[in-house]
Amino acid sequence: MSDAIVKGLAGAYTVGWEQEQIAIRIDRIREDSRYAVRGEAKVTYMGNHVHQARYDLTATQSRKTLSVQCGERHPGPDWTSFIEEASLLVLERFRTGEPVIDFGEFEPGEQSQFLVYPLLLKGEPNLLFGPGGSGKSYIAAYMASLVSYAIDGSEKVQGMEVNPGRVLYLDYETSPEEIFGRMQSIRNGMGLDQPLNMMYQFLTAPIDVEIEKIQRTVVEEEIDLVVVDSVGYACGGEPEVPQRALDYYRALRTLKCTSLSVGHIAKDIKATTPFGTVYWVNGARSVWEVVKTQEAEQSRFHVGLIHQKINNSTLKAPLSFELQFGEGELAFTRQEISMVPDADAKLPLSDRIMAAIQLQGPRTVNELVEALEAKANSISRSLMRSPRFLLMMEGPHQNRWAIRPDGEEPPAIVAATNNVVLPPAPKPAGASSFNMDAWEEGQADVLTI
Repeated sequence: MSDAIVKGLAGAYTVGWEQEQIAIRIDRIREDSRYAVRGEAKVTYMGNHVHQARYDLTATQSRKTLSVQCGERHPGPDWTSFIEEASLLVLERFRTGEPVIDFGEFEPGEQSQFLVYPLLLKGEPNLLFGPGGSGKSYIAAYMASLVSYAIDGSEKVQGMEVNPGRVLYLDYETSPEEIFGRMQSIRNGMGLDQPLNMMYQFLTAPIDVEIEKIQRTVVEEEIDLVVVDSVGYACGGEPEVPQRALDYYRALRTLKCTSLSVGHIAKDIKATTPFGTVYWVNGARSVWEVVKTQEAEQSRFHVGLIHQKINNSTLKAPLSFELQFGEGELAFTRQEISMVPDADAKLPLSDRIMAAIQLQGPRTVNELVEALEAKANSISRSLMRSPRFLLMMEGPHQNRWAIRPDGEEPPAIVAATNNVVLPPAPKPAGASSFNMDAWEEGQADVLTI
C-alpha cells in the first residue's frame, strides 16, 4: 500500500493512492452534538466509479459497511485499509483545521505577490466595482483570459505581468453561451487559437450555500483564480447588510486561491465605493474602480481603472484600456488614462503625471503639459514636491522626468552629478516603479495585445 496523498479545503477532501489508482473524495462533512462526523464519500478505482454513500467517519460499523460495498463491486483491493486510512486522515484534518505556525521556525515560500500585476493580488480576494454598463465584466473576463492563456512562467502583456493558472468563472448574471462567446471574442482579439484553460458554473444560490460544490471544483480542477460575477446576486440578500459581506468573504477565504469579485454602485449616486456595506471594501485586499467613456453608436469604448485600496503595499497607478469590438473579436489596447475624462478627473495631478510617464516613458514638463492639459506651474510643483519622481540629468532622457524605482529612498541630493534637490520623505500611496528596460521592451505589447 503506497503513501496516501491528501488534497483539500475545509469541507472537501480527496485522498488518493497513485500506485493502486484509488481515490476517495469525502465532502459535505458535518459534526453533530455528539461529535459524530459524517460525510459523503465517492470512491473510484482505476478511474472508474465504485461506490458513493454518506457514512460516519467516526463509527467502525459505518466504515466497515462502506468497505464491504466497495469490495462487492470491485473485489481485489484491501478496501477496509483504504477506507480506514482515508477516514482517519480526513477526520484529523477536519478537526484540526489549519495548523498553528511557529513563526520562530517559519520559512515563507517565495512566490509572486500578484497573479496579474498590478490588478490581481495572488491568493487574496480582489474587488472590481463600477456602475452598470461600465465594462467591469469585460475587464474581469479579460483578466480571466490573460491567466488562462498564459504559458508556463510569467508573461508581460501590455505592461502587465501575468502568471498562468486555471480559472473558474462563477456566473450569477448571464448564461454559459454568453460568457463563452465573450471569452472567444477576447481570444480572437488576442490573436490566439488555443482552447480556454477555464471552467464555468451557472449559479443562483448564494455563494456561502454553494461553497462546498465550489470547494470540490477548486480542488479537483486545481483552480488558481475564481471570478464571481456579481456579488450583488452571489451574496444572497441585501448588500447593505454587513453579515452578507462577512459571509461572502468568509466563504471565499476557504478556497485558498485568488478571487476576483465584480460589484456595482448606484448610477444616480456619485459614489466611489461599491453599493452596500463598507465591508465589501474592507473584506477585499485590493479594490479597483471602473470608469467608462463611450460615444453613441460607437464600436469601441474606453475604460479607466482607479486603484482605491490595497493591503501591505502602495496604491498602483491608474490603468486605461480601449475596447474595440469587431467581427467575432474584442481587442484590448492599453492607453492613457486621459482617454477616460471621468476617471482622469478623479485623480490627483501627481497620479495623472505618474500614469503618463508609465505609459510613455520619461517626459519633459512641456510634454506633460500637452498630454495632461494642465498648467506648467502646477505640473512643475507636483514633480518637485513628490518624492516618487526623478529628474534625469544625463543619457538619452536628459532633462526628462521619470518615476523613482521602488525601494529607492529619495535622498536630499540624488547624485553628485545631478544636483537635483528632493525632499527625503517616505513614498506616498500611489507610488510605483518605472523600469526603463522593461518599459522599452513592453512597448510592442502596449500597441496591440
